[in-house]
Amino acid sequence: MIPMTYGMMNQTTRILISSIFEFAYSAFDGFRTLSKQEQTQLVHNFYPFISTLDSAYRMHKYLPERETMCLVSYASYLDVDTIATFLSDTPNSRYREEATRMMNCYLTNEVRPMREKMKRWNPSEDEFMAFVGISFWSLERTIVSEQVHQMADKYREQLLRELDTLYRDILQLDYYASRMGEALLFLASIQGSFFEMRSNLGVLKLMDVFEDHMLMAQLHE
Repeated sequence: MIPMTYGMMNQTTRILISSIFEFAYSAFDGFRTLSKQEQTQLVHNFYPFISTLDSAYRMHKYLPERETMCLVSYASYLDVDTIATFLSDTPNSRYREEATRMMNCYLTNEVRPMREKMKRWNPSEDEFMAFVGISFWSLERTIVSEQVHQMADKYREQLLRELDTLYRDILQLDYYASRMGEALLFLASIQGSFFEMRSNLGVLKLMDVFEDHMLMAQLHE
């Protein structure tokens, strides 16, 4: 893996968005019946969920000792010791010191606690994938049509039933309410992290450290 730079962000974000579309098309038949606008809205809503879920899960599995490190793409990462590399090609270096402080705070105060929550949850691969699906249909942050709401309710109920079967019949857990609670708490914490990220990105744009056309910032608006 290589350290992420600002100049790489738009390309890696576009690749992730494309991958989300492919995931939705293959995982949910109903997604294909929606309008292009509705599909795009769901994919954009899902972006912060999958970014955080995938990073926390893979780091927990493969590099648990790097507590403030997050994966920005499948082959690049950001950590407190690579912030200078990330900011090295930003368009404006005037506020780079303040940007460094903000990013350090985010990695320490948001990424590290998220990693701790993932450690407590410690999901199996099947469990993790079920919650990826559930989070795709988590629509608390967006306004959608009644048709999309009904579709979301259907898929969430289906995935929760599959989780129930996984816990009882495959993992053979008699009492799994607390485990389910840890997972739902993790998803809820992503919402809080989203708003913190949106605030930070807004400030960095105001300081002209990040440009208006930065795709990741647009996806947090």
